[in-house]
Amino acid sequence: MNFSIFATSKKHISQKNKHPLTTNNPALHLPEILSIIFSFLNQYTLKSSVRFVCKQWHAVATTKIHLQALWKDRTHLKYSHRFLLNRLHLVTHLRVFFEQQWPLNNTQYAWRELEETIDSLRDNSQLHISKLILNGAKFMESRIYTILPKITTLTELHIERTVQRNIHLGVILAVCPTLRRLYIEYPENFHLIQDNTTPPWLGTESGLRDSRIESVIINGMHVEQDSLEAIIGRCSYLRVLKLAGVLQESPDPFDRVRLYRKVMSSCPRLECFHFSIQGEYMDQGDSKELINAFFPGVQTPENSLTGADNDKRRQAPEPLLSILSIADADIRSENAQHLFLPFKDPFFNNVLTTLELEPAIGTNHHHVGYILHSFLCTAPALLHFSAPTIPFEAEYLDLASTIPGDEGYYSPRNCRTGQPISENVRIKKKMWVCRKLQTLKVQFKSMISDSANPENARIMFGYIARTCPELRILSIHRVDLDLRLDGGLCLLTRLKRLEKLMVQTGTKTLLKVKDLEWMTRYPKKSIMPWINNSHTNTVTNPGTASSPTSSIVSSLSNVSISRNNSTRSRSSNGSSIYEGGYRVEPPRELIFDDFAELGSITEVKECRRQLAQFQDDQGCWPHLEFLGIQVGMFRNTKGENVKDNNLPTIIESVRPNIEFSTDANSW
Repeated sequence: MNFSIFATSKKHISQKNKHPLTTNNPALHLPEILSIIFSFLNQYTLKSSVRFVCKQWHAVATTKIHLQALWKDRTHLKYSHRFLLNRLHLVTHLRVFFEQQWPLNNTQYAWRELEETIDSLRDNSQLHISKLILNGAKFMESRIYTILPKITTLTELHIERTVQRNIHLGVILAVCPTLRRLYIEYPENFHLIQDNTTPPWLGTESGLRDSRIESVIINGMHVEQDSLEAIIGRCSYLRVLKLAGVLQESPDPFDRVRLYRKVMSSCPRLECFHFSIQGEYMDQGDSKELINAFFPGVQTPENSLTGADNDKRRQAPEPLLSILSIADADIRSENAQHLFLPFKDPFFNNVLTTLELEPAIGTNHHHVGYILHSFLCTAPALLHFSAPTIPFEAEYLDLASTIPGDEGYYSPRNCRTGQPISENVRIKKKMWVCRKLQTLKVQFKSMISDSANPENARIMFGYIARTCPELRILSIHRVDLDLRLDGGLCLLTRLKRLEKLMVQTGTKTLLKVKDLEWMTRYPKKSIMPWINNSHTNTVTNPGTASSPTSSIVSSLSNVSISRNNSTRSRSSNGSSIYEGGYRVEPPRELIFDDFAELGSITEVKECRRQLAQFQDDQGCWPHLEFLGIQVGMFRNTKGENVKDNNLPTIIESVRPNIEFSTDANSW
């Protein structure tokens, strides 16, 4: 059946001439309308809700769902190649893994067959590949630059390994005018980025002018500053530019100030900038140059602006960056105060909302955890914080420590013994003030020796649930961690807006159904034996059944939030804010008395009772899309390290409509 909400033509009677007037309006069919609407939905909503509404919605949603495929050069997969080629018109993400284990003739034939299939699909308007991943120690250079122009729908390119040393970035940008995101990384760290636009095997100019690429991320590469600046000068649409762990072959050092000025003048749309040199760390002068370049007029301890100077400050150009990205090795006590100044300056902290720390080779994390903990205690406007490689001392979270201390201080307990670490060790009582934080990626450890006992886990989960109630993305890594029922993972259900939860631990834990069944979206009383008898007869409020339509409406209402969380309106004086058209009361400020029950089993029991009642009609994590849990491996009877294969089965039974993974490398 073909639906249409507008006729192809209409006749109107003119009030003056009384003659019929014919106007031609293009037909707008229902599938076309749905296709436009579905383009605003994320993959989770399309997969778990939209495609189950009806056959027509399923057909339209299928065209919007990403389909990944893998092409390998293995002999035993020669029949899989034909299987892939026959379905290539459905593929949106293509990964090509090339190790050249075939004889050369077979390799050339298979590659030519892939190129011919892509040509045929493009000519028939059936090509939908938007993301291409090239990986392989034997990936020949000529194959990269010949296949890229054929994929006219390509918007994202990942190059992870090739056999040639030179990467002609200028050629890539020239032959891929539709490219918007580029990621290049090499673990060997000997490849060289070149800005030339002439393919060396053709000898003809590619004709690159200004590229519309929006994101360029380069990790561990050699690049000359002149070549780098030439590329940046042709990429005025850049929003993300990350150059992590780069090296320069010439003996001349990088001129940071010159590079900053080039970026400032060439990339007016830039939101995130990262620049770090392998084996070289920012000193106090380098940190000042970075902040002064991208946050002009920021207040410094040496230059406090008052009175008439503030009027000049208001006339300063607006800051470019909303994301401050720094190598974790560059966070040092002598330069931290300068790097974090824009977050504390009211003039900038409404724009600068994200701190991101990239891992560097040979990083010394000593004292870095305390520096970042102190930062989170003084950054109320922060929305996103990512430092997955820097360990935070878990003792900083134990504000309900039973060991008495001086006023304003406490003596931290040993996470293993519960006794004071040392009479000489005192920590000032401070709590995180980033109450509006939406993204948190962090690692925890103990000062001396950690222990995977339930109390330590409850302290960590309870602290995060109290201080960051607005979290949408949470990633936790702790080597010793108890994820069983008494460990208090259920305390995170207070995070009602949580969309992605990732927990990684090295503790060997055999989780059972009773440890995780509280995750059920709307659990039945029959599967909740651990709830007290006084609550087993609680009747679930009507209207709480999950439906595809309600999920879609909820997703549509949050489109603007999910697309650009950093631009939501907020008040600096703590008044109400408007988010997605709705009035939202800001989280109240915490006091130390709020941590009195931190780590107690009583708090966990109360949380379970609240989950059973569902007084707010929300259920457990109503917006959860992804769950990742990685625990320590077990040794089987053969002495091999294996994963707990029962965990995916448990999650499938208690939370079937979410994406689940036990591999932290894929998160």
